[in-house]
Amino acid sequence: MSRSSGILLPVFSLPSPWGIGDMGAGADAFLSFLERSRQRTWQVLPVTVTDGGLAHSPYSSPSAFAGNPLLISPELLFEKAPDLRPEGVASLRGDERVKTDPDSIRSSVRYETATAEKDRILRDAFVRMAPLLREESARFRRDNSHWIEDYALFRAIKRSFGGLPWWKWPEPLRFRDASALDDFRDTQSAEIDFTVFEQWCFDDQWRDLRGRCSSAGVSLLGDLPIYVMGDSAEVWSRPELFDLDGDLRPVRVAGVPPDYFSKDGQRWGNPVYAW
Repeated sequence: MSRSSGILLPVFSLPSPWGIGDMGAGADAFLSFLERSRQRTWQVLPVTVTDGGLAHSPYSSPSAFAGNPLLISPELLFEKAPDLRPEGVASLRGDERVKTDPDSIRSSVRYETATAEKDRILRDAFVRMAPLLREESARFRRDNSHWIEDYALFRAIKRSFGGLPWWKWPEPLRFRDASALDDFRDTQSAEIDFTVFEQWCFDDQWRDLRGRCSSAGVSLLGDLPIYVMGDSAEVWSRPELFDLDGDLRPVRVAGVPPDYFSKDGQRWGNPVYAW
């Protein structure tokens, strides 16, 4: 392996007028900088979905597989179908918007603003674009059936109960009663389909970003959490993989013993695996 150097920069830290960095113009600008300065590696933090209740830590995700929709670029999204660009999305590309409105760039992520704005844009895109992308999204759904169906159902149920953790859901849904899940799928099919569309959008842009990095001779170096959080699609859908009791609550949780950084150790709270 040849010697090289690189930079660690989370995608959410890129400059953007949307309240959070994304895979659009800010990523292109940083990639251009890496290329000019002969850097060969761009290291990122996990790009999984984050949770506001846990300070949006990328290491505490409700899914081991799903990408964070906050990292989706509205500009890139509507480049796929420019005629469908909603009125609320600026006609300028992100980099041009930054030049004309420098105050749109802040030194910290505005999660609440970004969440509301991106959700509005993505839901509008779902209504306008989903029919045109039916074949592509259907292929994505088939290729990712090992996780996307459980995750989309999990997110839809969670939204319907105002964000309650799954162990506070009604017992039939908590214990995945087949009839109760089928009834929910029937009544909330649009919300489930929206989550699948959202994940297709992320996957499409992530693959494109990887391609742009490859063309620039830059390797993307990723990172993964050791555990998923308790309130996650995986713990809910595959409880047999975790050390849980009869009520599906963790018997043990993850952490680390006292060390140089923390004299009392750390209690992370993630359920551990049933090795």
